[in-house]
Amino acid sequence: MSIVDNYGQLITACIYHPPDADTDETLNYISTTLATLCANYPLAKFIIAGDFNHLPIEEPLSQLGIINLVNFNTRDEARLDLILTDITEYKPAIQLSPIHNNDHCCILINSSQTQKPPKYNKTTKRLVNKERKSRVLLSLAKQTWEEVLSADCVHTKVEILHKTINGILDEHCPFKTKKLRRDKPGWMTHRLQQLIKDRDEAYKKKRLKTWRVLKTTVRKSVKGAKSAFVNNRLNAQQNTKEWWDTLRSVTQPNKNKVTNSTLIIDGTAMNPSAFCNNINKYYTDVGGDLLEDCNNDACTNETPVTPLDHLSVSEIKHHLKRLNTTKATSTEDFPTWVSYGRLKDICIPLQSIINSMLTS
Repeated sequence: MSIVDNYGQLITACIYHPPDADTDETLNYISTTLATLCANYPLAKFIIAGDFNHLPIEEPLSQLGIINLVNFNTRDEARLDLILTDITEYKPAIQLSPIHNNDHCCILINSSQTQKPPKYNKTTKRLVNKERKSRVLLSLAKQTWEEVLSADCVHTKVEILHKTINGILDEHCPFKTKKLRRDKPGWMTHRLQQLIKDRDEAYKKKRLKTWRVLKTTVRKSVKGAKSAFVNNRLNAQQNTKEWWDTLRSVTQPNKNKVTNSTLIIDGTAMNPSAFCNNINKYYTDVGGDLLEDCNNDACTNETPVTPLDHLSVSEIKHHLKRLNTTKATSTEDFPTWVSYGRLKDICIPLQSIINSMLTS
Protein backbone atom coordinates (compact mmCIF):
# COMPACT_ATOMS: atom_id res chain seq x y z
CA MET A 1 0.00 0.00 0.00
CA SER A 2 1.34 3.44 -0.95
CA ILE A 3 0.61 6.48 1.22
CA VAL A 4 1.59 10.12 0.74
CA ASP A 5 2.52 11.71 4.10
CA ASN A 6 5.04 14.13 5.58
CA TYR A 7 7.92 12.01 4.26
CA GLY A 8 6.67 12.04 0.67
CA GLN A 9 5.65 8.62 -0.63
CA LEU A 10 5.44 5.91 2.01
CA ILE A 11 5.11 2.22 1.10
CA THR A 12 3.70 0.00 3.85
CA ALA A 13 3.46 -3.78 3.94
CA CYS A 14 1.94 -6.26 6.41
CA ILE A 15 3.50 -9.72 6.52
CA TYR A 16 2.55 -12.98 8.23
CA HIS A 17 5.06 -15.82 8.00
CA PRO A 18 3.57 -19.11 9.27
CA PRO A 19 5.87 -21.29 11.40
CA ASP A 20 5.81 -24.13 8.88
CA ALA A 21 6.34 -21.96 5.76
CA ASP A 22 9.39 -22.15 3.53
CA THR A 23 11.89 -19.63 4.93
CA ASP A 24 14.00 -19.33 1.77
CA GLU A 25 10.96 -18.77 -0.42
CA THR A 26 9.61 -16.03 1.87
CA LEU A 27 12.97 -14.23 2.09
CA ASN A 28 13.41 -14.43 -1.68
CA TYR A 29 9.93 -13.01 -2.28
CA ILE A 30 10.45 -10.11 0.16
CA SER A 31 13.89 -9.24 -1.24
CA THR A 32 12.69 -9.35 -4.85
CA THR A 33 9.63 -7.24 -4.11
CA LEU A 34 11.68 -4.61 -2.22
CA ALA A 35 14.25 -4.44 -5.02
CA THR A 36 11.48 -3.83 -7.56
CA LEU A 37 9.86 -1.14 -5.43
CA CYS A 38 13.18 0.62 -4.81
CA ALA A 39 13.82 0.69 -8.57
CA ASN A 40 10.36 2.06 -9.38
CA TYR A 41 10.13 4.48 -6.43
CA PRO A 42 13.67 5.55 -5.53
CA LEU A 43 12.54 8.33 -3.14
CA ALA A 44 9.92 6.28 -1.28
CA LYS A 45 10.17 5.20 2.35
CA PHE A 46 9.21 1.76 3.69
CA ILE A 47 7.41 0.36 6.73
CA ILE A 48 7.18 -3.44 6.92
CA ALA A 49 5.34 -4.86 9.94
CA GLY A 50 3.83 -8.16 10.95
CA ASP A 51 4.27 -11.53 12.62
CA PHE A 52 7.54 -12.98 11.24
CA ASN A 53 7.80 -16.06 13.53
CA HIS A 54 11.61 -16.12 13.85
CA LEU A 55 12.12 -15.36 10.14
CA PRO A 56 15.77 -14.15 9.85
CA ILE A 57 14.92 -11.02 7.91
CA GLU A 58 16.70 -8.27 9.85
CA GLU A 59 20.17 -8.95 8.45
CA PRO A 60 19.18 -9.10 4.71
CA LEU A 61 17.11 -5.88 4.99
CA SER A 62 19.85 -4.02 6.87
CA GLN A 63 21.73 -3.83 3.55
CA LEU A 64 18.91 -1.55 2.30
CA GLY A 65 19.14 0.68 5.39
CA ILE A 66 16.02 -0.85 6.95
CA ILE A 67 16.16 -1.31 10.73
CA ASN A 68 13.93 -2.94 13.32
CA LEU A 69 12.18 -0.68 15.87
CA VAL A 70 11.04 -3.50 18.20
CA ASN A 71 13.62 -4.38 20.85
CA PHE A 72 11.43 -6.40 23.23
CA ASN A 73 9.63 -9.74 23.29
CA THR A 74 6.15 -9.61 21.79
CA ARG A 75 4.84 -13.03 22.89
CA ASP A 76 6.04 -14.70 26.07
CA GLU A 77 9.84 -15.01 25.69
CA ALA A 78 9.92 -14.65 21.89
CA ARG A 79 10.23 -11.64 19.62
CA LEU A 80 7.84 -12.62 16.84
CA ASP A 81 6.40 -9.27 15.74
CA LEU A 82 8.67 -6.71 14.05
CA ILE A 83 8.36 -3.21 12.60
CA LEU A 84 10.99 -2.62 9.92
CA THR A 85 11.54 0.83 8.37
CA ASP A 86 14.15 3.07 6.80
CA ILE A 87 12.66 6.21 8.41
CA THR A 88 15.20 7.47 10.93
CA GLU A 89 12.79 9.91 12.60
CA TYR A 90 10.89 7.14 14.37
CA LYS A 91 11.57 6.47 18.04
CA PRO A 92 12.01 2.88 19.34
CA ALA A 93 8.68 1.08 19.62
CA ILE A 94 6.68 1.08 22.88
CA GLN A 95 5.27 -2.17 24.29
CA LEU A 96 1.58 -2.20 25.22
CA SER A 97 -0.50 -4.95 26.75
CA PRO A 98 -2.54 -7.32 24.53
CA ILE A 99 -6.18 -6.59 23.76
CA HIS A 100 -8.67 -9.12 25.14
CA ASN A 101 -7.65 -12.73 24.41
CA ASN A 102 -4.79 -11.94 22.04
CA ASP A 103 -1.49 -13.45 23.20
CA HIS A 104 0.65 -10.95 21.22
CA CYS A 105 1.34 -7.56 22.77
CA CYS A 106 0.42 -4.33 20.99
CA ILE A 107 3.18 -2.13 19.61
CA LEU A 108 3.15 1.67 19.34
CA ILE A 109 5.58 3.71 17.25
CA ASN A 110 5.76 7.48 17.15
CA SER A 111 7.84 10.00 15.26
CA SER A 112 10.53 11.98 17.07
CA GLN A 113 9.75 15.04 14.98
CA THR A 114 8.54 18.06 16.90
CA GLN A 115 4.77 18.03 17.18
CA LYS A 116 2.69 21.10 16.48
CA PRO A 117 2.30 23.21 19.61
CA PRO A 118 -1.09 23.00 21.30
CA LYS A 119 -3.61 25.68 20.48
CA TYR A 120 -4.24 28.37 23.04
CA ASN A 121 -6.92 30.91 23.79
CA LYS A 122 -5.62 34.42 24.38
CA THR A 123 -6.95 36.65 27.14
CA THR A 124 -5.99 40.25 27.80
CA LYS A 125 -5.97 41.65 31.34
CA ARG A 126 -4.42 44.59 33.14
CA LEU A 127 -1.57 44.03 35.55
CA VAL A 128 -3.20 45.01 38.83
CA ASN A 129 -1.92 44.66 42.38
CA LYS A 130 -2.11 46.68 45.58
CA GLU A 131 0.87 48.87 44.72
CA ARG A 132 -0.32 49.59 41.17
CA LYS A 133 -3.81 50.49 42.45
CA SER A 134 -2.29 52.98 44.89
CA ARG A 135 -0.38 54.68 42.05
CA VAL A 136 -3.52 54.94 39.92
CA LEU A 137 -5.60 56.42 42.74
CA LEU A 138 -2.82 58.88 43.62
CA SER A 139 -2.67 60.09 40.00
CA LEU A 140 -6.46 60.51 39.94
CA ALA A 141 -6.31 62.61 43.11
CA LYS A 142 -3.98 65.06 41.32
CA GLN A 143 -6.40 65.66 38.44
CA THR A 144 -8.30 68.98 38.28
CA TRP A 145 -10.74 67.86 35.56
CA GLU A 146 -10.72 71.33 34.01
CA GLU A 147 -10.88 69.96 30.45
CA VAL A 148 -13.99 67.91 31.27
CA LEU A 149 -15.74 70.81 33.01
CA SER A 150 -14.96 73.34 30.27
CA ALA A 151 -16.04 71.11 27.34
CA ASP A 152 -19.36 72.12 25.70
CA CYS A 153 -20.47 68.79 24.20
CA VAL A 154 -21.44 65.76 26.31
CA HIS A 155 -19.60 63.41 23.96
CA THR A 156 -16.46 65.51 24.29
CA LYS A 157 -16.71 65.38 28.09
CA VAL A 158 -17.06 61.57 28.05
CA GLU A 159 -14.19 61.20 25.59
CA ILE A 160 -11.86 63.36 27.70
CA LEU A 161 -12.81 61.47 30.88
CA HIS A 162 -12.10 58.07 29.30
CA LYS A 163 -8.88 59.31 27.74
CA THR A 164 -7.61 60.69 31.05
CA ILE A 165 -8.45 57.65 33.19
CA ASN A 166 -7.33 55.08 30.61
CA GLY A 167 -4.08 56.98 30.13
CA ILE A 168 -3.37 56.71 33.86
CA LEU A 169 -4.28 53.01 33.83
CA ASP A 170 -2.04 52.33 30.81
CA GLU A 171 0.87 53.96 32.62
CA HIS A 172 0.56 52.11 35.93
CA CYS A 173 -1.55 49.03 35.03
CA PRO A 174 -0.70 48.12 31.41
CA PHE A 175 -2.43 45.34 29.52
CA LYS A 176 -0.84 41.91 29.26
CA THR A 177 -1.94 39.10 26.98
CA LYS A 178 -1.86 35.58 28.41
CA LYS A 179 -2.25 32.27 26.60
CA LEU A 180 -4.58 29.68 28.08
CA ARG A 181 -4.44 26.14 26.76
CA ARG A 182 -7.75 24.99 25.33
CA ASP A 183 -7.43 21.37 26.27
CA LYS A 184 -5.89 20.08 29.46
CA PRO A 185 -3.70 17.04 28.66
CA GLY A 186 -4.74 13.80 30.34
CA TRP A 187 -1.35 13.32 31.97
CA MET A 188 -1.44 16.69 33.75
CA THR A 189 -1.74 16.35 37.55
CA HIS A 190 -2.33 18.91 40.31
CA ARG A 191 1.19 18.38 41.62
CA LEU A 192 2.66 19.02 38.18
CA GLN A 193 0.56 22.16 37.76
CA GLN A 194 1.87 23.47 41.09
CA LEU A 195 5.47 22.70 40.08
CA ILE A 196 5.02 24.64 36.82
CA LYS A 197 3.49 27.55 38.72
CA ASP A 198 6.38 27.58 41.22
CA ARG A 199 8.92 27.42 38.38
CA ASP A 200 7.36 30.40 36.57
CA GLU A 201 7.10 32.35 39.83
CA ALA A 202 10.80 31.77 40.58
CA TYR A 203 11.73 33.00 37.08
CA LYS A 204 9.63 36.18 37.47
CA LYS A 205 11.28 36.98 40.80
CA LYS A 206 14.75 36.25 39.31
CA ARG A 207 15.55 33.45 41.75
CA LEU A 208 17.66 31.73 39.14
CA LYS A 209 19.09 29.02 41.38
CA THR A 210 15.63 27.89 42.48
CA TRP A 211 14.36 28.24 38.91
CA ARG A 212 17.02 25.88 37.52
CA VAL A 213 16.18 23.23 40.13
CA LEU A 214 12.44 23.52 39.44
CA LYS A 215 13.03 23.50 35.68
CA THR A 216 14.79 20.13 35.91
CA THR A 217 12.13 18.79 38.29
CA VAL A 218 9.31 19.83 35.94
CA ARG A 219 10.98 18.23 32.94
CA LYS A 220 11.43 14.90 34.76
CA SER A 221 7.92 15.05 36.23
CA VAL A 222 6.36 15.67 32.81
CA LYS A 223 8.20 12.67 31.38
CA GLY A 224 7.11 10.47 34.29
CA ALA A 225 3.51 11.69 34.15
CA LYS A 226 3.25 10.93 30.43
CA SER A 227 4.70 7.45 30.93
CA ALA A 228 2.34 6.72 33.83
CA PHE A 229 -0.61 7.98 31.80
CA VAL A 230 0.19 5.66 28.89
CA ASN A 231 0.70 2.66 31.19
CA ASN A 232 -2.47 3.26 33.19
CA ARG A 233 -4.77 4.18 30.32
CA LEU A 234 -3.54 1.86 27.57
CA ASN A 235 -2.17 -1.21 29.32
CA ALA A 236 -5.13 -1.44 31.70
CA GLN A 237 -7.79 -0.73 29.03
CA GLN A 238 -9.69 -3.81 27.86
CA ASN A 239 -12.47 -2.13 25.85
CA THR A 240 -11.36 -1.99 22.21
CA LYS A 241 -13.14 1.28 21.32
CA GLU A 242 -11.91 3.09 24.42
CA TRP A 243 -8.41 1.69 23.83
CA TRP A 244 -8.27 3.20 20.35
CA ASP A 245 -9.79 6.51 21.56
CA THR A 246 -7.08 6.75 24.21
CA LEU A 247 -4.40 5.85 21.68
CA ARG A 248 -5.56 8.63 19.35
CA SER A 249 -5.60 11.14 22.21
CA VAL A 250 -1.96 10.26 22.97
CA THR A 251 -0.63 10.24 19.41
CA GLN A 252 -2.85 13.01 17.98
CA PRO A 253 -3.44 15.47 20.88
CA ASN A 254 -4.06 18.49 18.61
CA LYS A 255 -6.60 16.94 16.28
CA ASN A 256 -9.81 18.91 16.74
CA LYS A 257 -13.26 17.68 15.85
CA VAL A 258 -14.95 19.47 12.97
CA THR A 259 -18.23 21.04 14.00
CA ASN A 260 -21.07 21.83 11.63
CA SER A 261 -21.88 25.55 11.63
CA THR A 262 -24.83 25.30 9.18
CA LEU A 263 -28.37 25.82 10.46
CA ILE A 264 -31.36 24.05 8.91
CA ILE A 265 -34.41 26.38 9.03
CA ASP A 266 -37.63 25.00 7.48
CA GLY A 267 -35.58 22.69 5.29
CA THR A 268 -33.29 25.49 4.09
CA ALA A 269 -29.59 25.40 4.97
CA MET A 270 -28.03 28.72 5.98
CA ASN A 271 -25.05 29.84 7.99
CA PRO A 272 -25.50 31.73 11.29
CA SER A 273 -24.72 35.09 9.63
CA ALA A 274 -27.47 34.67 7.02
CA PHE A 275 -29.90 33.56 9.74
CA CYS A 276 -29.20 36.71 11.79
CA ASN A 277 -29.64 38.93 8.73
CA ASN A 278 -33.03 37.36 7.99
CA ILE A 279 -34.16 37.88 11.60
CA ASN A 280 -33.06 41.54 11.51
CA LYS A 281 -34.85 42.11 8.20
CA TYR A 282 -38.03 40.55 9.57
CA TYR A 283 -38.19 42.82 12.62
CA THR A 284 -37.32 45.84 10.48
CA ASP A 285 -40.35 45.23 8.26
CA VAL A 286 -42.75 44.45 11.14
CA GLY A 287 -45.39 47.18 11.58
CA GLY A 288 -44.67 49.01 8.33
CA ASP A 289 -48.33 48.90 7.19
CA LEU A 290 -49.58 50.27 10.51
CA LEU A 291 -47.89 53.62 9.94
CA GLU A 292 -50.51 54.60 7.31
CA ASP A 293 -53.27 54.53 9.95
CA CYS A 294 -51.40 56.91 12.22
CA ASN A 295 -53.12 60.24 12.89
CA ASN A 296 -50.76 62.84 11.49
CA ASP A 297 -52.08 65.58 13.75
CA ALA A 298 -51.56 63.48 16.86
CA CYS A 299 -48.11 62.46 15.73
CA THR A 300 -46.93 65.99 15.04
CA ASN A 301 -48.14 67.49 18.32
CA GLU A 302 -45.16 68.06 20.55
CA THR A 303 -45.53 67.17 24.21
CA PRO A 304 -44.04 69.74 26.57
CA VAL A 305 -40.86 68.46 28.16
CA THR A 306 -40.57 68.79 31.93
CA PRO A 307 -37.05 69.89 32.92
CA LEU A 308 -35.19 67.38 35.09
CA ASP A 309 -33.48 68.32 38.30
CA HIS A 310 -29.70 68.25 38.31
CA LEU A 311 -27.90 65.69 40.43
CA SER A 312 -25.72 66.70 43.32
CA VAL A 313 -22.28 65.30 44.13
CA SER A 314 -23.67 63.42 47.12
CA GLU A 315 -26.31 61.70 44.93
CA ILE A 316 -23.68 60.56 42.43
CA LYS A 317 -21.47 59.39 45.27
CA HIS A 318 -24.38 57.39 46.68
CA HIS A 319 -24.81 55.49 43.39
CA LEU A 320 -21.08 54.91 42.95
CA LYS A 321 -20.90 53.26 46.38
CA ARG A 322 -23.33 50.62 45.10
CA LEU A 323 -20.96 49.48 42.36
CA ASN A 324 -19.86 45.86 42.48
CA THR A 325 -16.07 46.06 42.28
CA THR A 326 -15.79 42.32 41.56
CA LYS A 327 -17.54 42.67 38.19
CA ALA A 328 -15.22 42.82 35.18
CA THR A 329 -15.53 45.51 32.52
CA SER A 330 -14.48 45.55 28.88
CA THR A 331 -10.94 46.52 27.93
CA GLU A 332 -12.23 49.87 26.58
CA ASP A 333 -13.81 50.92 29.90
CA PHE A 334 -11.98 51.59 33.12
CA PRO A 335 -12.58 49.09 35.96
CA THR A 336 -15.13 49.72 38.70
CA TRP A 337 -12.50 49.84 41.46
CA VAL A 338 -11.25 53.11 39.96
CA SER A 339 -14.62 54.81 40.51
CA TYR A 340 -15.09 53.24 43.93
CA GLY A 341 -11.56 54.02 45.12
CA ARG A 342 -11.71 57.76 44.35
CA LEU A 343 -15.37 58.61 44.88
CA LYS A 344 -14.63 62.21 45.78
CA ASP A 345 -12.55 62.86 42.65
CA ILE A 346 -14.60 60.88 40.09
CA CYS A 347 -17.87 62.52 41.19
CA ILE A 348 -16.75 65.94 39.87
CA PRO A 349 -16.46 65.04 36.15
CA LEU A 350 -19.39 62.61 36.36
CA GLN A 351 -21.65 65.33 37.77
CA SER A 352 -20.73 67.64 34.89
CA ILE A 353 -21.41 64.93 32.29
CA ILE A 354 -24.74 63.75 33.77
CA ASN A 355 -26.13 67.25 34.32
CA SER A 356 -25.14 68.22 30.76
CA MET A 357 -27.10 65.21 29.51
CA LEU A 358 -30.13 66.20 31.57
CA THR A 359 -30.02 69.73 30.20
CA SER A 360 -29.59 68.85 26.51
